[in-house]
Amino acid sequence: MKRVLFCLLSLADLSLTCWLLDNSGGQAYEANPLACWWLSRHGWLGLACFKLACMLTVLGLATVISRHRPRAGSRVLTFACTALASVVLYSAALCREAYSSPERRAAEEDRRLDRELGKAKAHQALMDRLAEGVTDGRLPLLEAAVLAGESERGRDPAFLEHLAHFYHGRTAQECLAASVIMHAIMRQRQPRVAWDLALRLEQEFYLSYGSPAPLRHRQGLGEPPAVEAASE
Repeated sequence: MKRVLFCLLSLADLSLTCWLLDNSGGQAYEANPLACWWLSRHGWLGLACFKLACMLTVLGLATVISRHRPRAGSRVLTFACTALASVVLYSAALCREAYSSPERRAAEEDRRLDRELGKAKAHQALMDRLAEGVTDGRLPLLEAAVLAGESERGRDPAFLEHLAHFYHGRTAQECLAASVIMHAIMRQRQPRVAWDLALRLEQEFYLSYGSPAPLRHRQGLGEPPAVEAASE
């Protein structure tokens, strides 16, 4: 019975492999280097011969072992069937994915992009509120960083990794606080206001975290604008 099951699984493995290689648009490939060599040199017939040789080898070994140790031979076939069944199930899952139409894949990609765009808009709206709060003095910088970290984007490992790369050597909370500072400064249209805000938030950063801000945000603003003299 196990021998029959192993043969059927081998046939299913060969059929699914051929279908995947022929219908996946190049996204699937033969992972076994020996099978890949036979396929590249001798085509589908070579691959089929390789699979057949593997099947006969396993059956032959199981038969030889069973003559002296029947239980051991049965366990060999059980292991072979289990391993091959996992390969067949994985190939079947790949076939299901590859079977989806280009229109369906395009629709799924559009939905994914829409979700990412929605996340970006939500994060932008949150940063606008936080920047407005720290600019007006209603929201401490430390609390703004905490709120930014509790958002969906603030919990995204990829986003935090990007901030950590930009603000090298700083904690996640310090990176988020620096991001709030940058966002608040970029919202200012008057150079004098932006300069004063950068100075105040950099000082608040130092009082909150015990270290200077990772960037001197005033440097991006150039020299401090001169205060216009009052007209006589």
